[in-house]
Amino acid sequence: MVKAKSTRRPYYDVRPMKVKKTKKVLLHTHLEGSLPAEMLKSLSIRNKVLLPFDPITDNLTNFCQKGNWQTFRRVFFAICSCFKTAYNFTEAVVAYAQQLQEHGVLYAEVHCTPWKHLSRGVALDEISSGLLLGVKLAEELHNVRVRIILWNGSWKRPGHC
Repeated sequence: MVKAKSTRRPYYDVRPMKVKKTKKVLLHTHLEGSLPAEMLKSLSIRNKVLLPFDPITDNLTNFCQKGNWQTFRRVFFAICSCFKTAYNFTEAVVAYAQQLQEHGVLYAEVHCTPWKHLSRGVALDEISSGLLLGVKLAEELHNVRVRIILWNGSWKRPGHC
């Protein structure tokens, strides 16, 4: 007797642990919106920034989805206010790289929004030197290759930073 060839698709094991161990590439994320909660809390305390939510106890995704565009902007601008020095940018990139490593990400293209930081008086040299050192340390410490994409904030109107 000849067995018929199966036309069923092969079974793929997609258990969470298997997915977590799979190597990944992340092609679009934003540094200011992707910080680990503990890092954001630390930055806000250290730089004396009052956030409209608690990064540890509030789910940022739910917080923004319940609001509207103005709520999102208020949260985004408050998070941006937590960045004041080159060291803040460096530690943010490194902390995010650690989080990415834990999820099996080997390469990430991370957007950063310098116009908001520049409008608050953070020098471009502070931003760029902090980001570049963070990229270097991310690869050295966590084996995650990070590339920074500077976003010009095209949705803002001129003079409304």
